[in-house]
Amino acid sequence: MANIKQCFRGSGIEDDGSMFLTSYCPLLLICKSNTSDPDQIVWKNPRPSSTRYCRPIRFQFAKESKELSVQEETYFKNKINSLQPSPFTHNGCEIKVLHSLQLTMVDGKVCSALSDTSCSRLDFKKWQARSSDDKTLLAQKKQHVQQQFKQRLGLIVDKPRSGGSGTSNDGNTARRFENILSMEIPSWIINPFDEMEVKNVILQEELLELSIKEELKVTFKRGYQKFWLQADIPEKYPGLHEIVQKLLIAFSSSFLVEQSFNAVTNLLTKKGAD
Repeated sequence: MANIKQCFRGSGIEDDGSMFLTSYCPLLLICKSNTSDPDQIVWKNPRPSSTRYCRPIRFQFAKESKELSVQEETYFKNKINSLQPSPFTHNGCEIKVLHSLQLTMVDGKVCSALSDTSCSRLDFKKWQARSSDDKTLLAQKKQHVQQQFKQRLGLIVDKPRSGGSGTSNDGNTARRFENILSMEIPSWIINPFDEMEVKNVILQEELLELSIKEELKVTFKRGYQKFWLQADIPEKYPGLHEIVQKLLIAFSSSFLVEQSFNAVTNLLTKKGAD
C-alpha cells in the first residue's frame, strides 16, 4: 500500500504505508416463529465469496504479522461473544434478531498464523523461495511430489504441455482426484492391529485372530499393501482378503476404467490390427 498524502495529527499513527482491514459479509437471513420451527430462508447471499456485500468494520494502519492476526482474532471473538439480540417492533409484531458470526474468509497467511502452522513451504519455512538454495529445495520437493503421484496413482501433475498450451492439470486429473477421494476404505485395512470395530461377526473374529499374531506385525511395517498381498493371507483370513483385494486391484478412478475400455476397443478394431 502506498503512503497517503495526509496528516494524522494526534492519532498515534507513525506509518500509513500498511493497512490491516477486517470486514464482515452477511450470508443468510433466517426466520422462524419458534425455536422448534424449521428454518425459513428469507435472504441468501448470491455471491458469498465476492467482496460485493463485504462491509469494513475495523481499519488498522499496521503491517500484517502473526501477532497482529492473533490479536485481531481474540478481539473479534470477544466482541462476538458479547453480542446481544436486537429487538424491534414491526406492525405491532415484536421481532428479535439473533446474530451468528463466524471467522471464515481468511487468506493462507492469516490461516497459518491462527492455526500456528509455520508455513506452507515447510522445508525452508518461508512464503516465497527467493534465494538460489530455497529455489533448488523447492524444485526438488516438487519433483518428489510429482514422482509420488505418478508411481502411486498414475497421475501426471503440474507438467507443462508441449507448445505452451497449459499444464497436465486438466479435467481428467480433477475427476480422478474426485473418484479417489470419494472411495470409502475401512480403517482396519490401513491398520488392522488397532482398528477392530467390524459389524460382521466373521470378519470380527478373523481380525481379532490376525491382531494377536506378533509375526504379522513385523511384516506390517513394510506397508499395508504388501501386508495384505502376502501369500498366506487369503487362506487364513478369507473374509478379510475378499474385501481387501477389491480395493487393492480396483481401478483408482472411473477415468482408468474408460481408458482401459478404449485400449481394448482399439485392439479389436482395424486400428489395432494395423
